[in-house]
Amino acid sequence: MAKDDFKNRLTFSSPEKKTTTKSVTDLLLGISDNVDSKGLEFTIVALDLIDPLFSFHHSFEKTVNKGIEKLADKIRAQGVLEPVILRQYLRDGIKRYELLAGHRRCMAARLAGLTEVPAVIVNVNDANAKLIATDTNLEHREEILPSEMADAYKLQVEALKQQGKQRDFSPDSIDKSFRHILPKVKEWSARGLVAALNGISVKKVACYLRLNELNQELLDLVDDKQIPIYAGADLSHLSMQQQQWICEILMNNERIKITSDLAVSLKDEKENLISKAIIEAILNPPAQETKEHPPKPTYKKALRNVEKNIKKLPEEQIRKIELMDEKTLQEIILVAIQNYVTNH
Repeated sequence: MAKDDFKNRLTFSSPEKKTTTKSVTDLLLGISDNVDSKGLEFTIVALDLIDPLFSFHHSFEKTVNKGIEKLADKIRAQGVLEPVILRQYLRDGIKRYELLAGHRRCMAARLAGLTEVPAVIVNVNDANAKLIATDTNLEHREEILPSEMADAYKLQVEALKQQGKQRDFSPDSIDKSFRHILPKVKEWSARGLVAALNGISVKKVACYLRLNELNQELLDLVDDKQIPIYAGADLSHLSMQQQQWICEILMNNERIKITSDLAVSLKDEKENLISKAIIEAILNPPAQETKEHPPKPTYKKALRNVEKNIKKLPEEQIRKIELMDEKTLQEIILVAIQNYVTNH
């Protein structure tokens, strides 16, 4: 395709998404309401000179291959209408390019038999590279998994913190490219800025960020829609050991479904979930109990009664208990509970 013809068709915003404001990538590339994408300098780059993103991990690896054949067919018919975004670097003295945006377009172009693609070469730091890489995918992907969204927002938070080089954000700390979002900022923090940049609530950003604290098994269940997103965010407050116990319980009983109410209960009882058996009692109550009215855990009252009964022991035994360190005493109680549950 001729260069001038390509410039007339150049676009950086997804045609499926009608937006009234410019995207993060548009702003970083200098595309404003008064300067459109046709004013950008672009070039044609051989696919053999383009390397996958390597400066930081790619947030969208799970779905990168989805629908790639369909995209390849479209490229065979129309060519690559939107340029990829590259960052130049040297390897063994040879000029090469790191792919910031356009992974699917490059994959599809190769499948379509192309050897080169139109590209915009940018000279940006790692912080802005992260913003470009995440923004273009959030803009263009038809389907994004919760885990991918969570990781993308995490990268954006990291990028904004790198830019600000400070913990406290203020209007003066924002990159001049993003000054237009000032009226939309509801919370002066990195996540507040991410919310404003993406046009979503701070609560939603916070929820997705929490998903990054889940173990892989639970995160996969969120992606598979077996655990609601907000329930996953609540479960992320549990320790890795507690999360692993939940995974084992779910694996052994497919009938158990993690609802939002159950996740909140587990989060609220976090300090008392000292064994797998206790968690299972919450997730899988006795048959006579209904799912609408799960049983109230009795172990909290039982543990309080243990303390009362210790005071009734002979004085010599009380002194021995008082000399024990907290960890040892906790292990004794935990082993006693586990032995009872195992043998009854």
